[in-house]
Amino acid sequence: MLLAGGGGSGKSTTALACLGSSLRYLGDDYCSLADGAEPRALSVYGTGKLNRQWISRMSELVPDLSFSVSDGDKAICFLRRHVPDKLLAGFPVKAILIVRIHGGSGTFLRPASAVEGLKALAPSTVFQLRRRSQDDTGWMALTRLVRQRPCHILEVGSDLARIPAPIENLLAVS
Repeated sequence: MLLAGGGGSGKSTTALACLGSSLRYLGDDYCSLADGAEPRALSVYGTGKLNRQWISRMSELVPDLSFSVSDGDKAICFLRRHVPDKLLAGFPVKAILIVRIHGGSGTFLRPASAVEGLKALAPSTVFQLRRRSQDDTGWMALTRLVRQRPCHILEVGSDLARIPAPIENLLAVS
């Protein structure tokens, strides 16, 4: 699953909360996308960033994590040091999950349109890329991706232990 959303939407917390489950981890902030009939996400850094306020709660869920280096308001965890067995070099993208924090404790999925998927992916992707050609290949690759794969909104609640289950269930039927 490819997580998408604006800054502060809960992508990092969601990805790191999944380390305490059967799910594996590709990266935080940036990954590379291999376009094609079977689009793939590829790891770039293998790190995780988390707002300092969430570190103690995440440490309860995944005790092997250690956050140390400061990056502004966030601390960085070098996951290859702590949970190398949980890291993936890449995976086929089965769906796009648009992460949003809601006021409850549970986490649940609901369908989203391709347009919503594109809106969630575009700001952190296309607008940071240099224009490679007149046809803007980055934009076209994202458009193909959201047309090829289902998009869902992942409503993330405050109970970190409940985040992985809806994702695991979706992967089981994908």
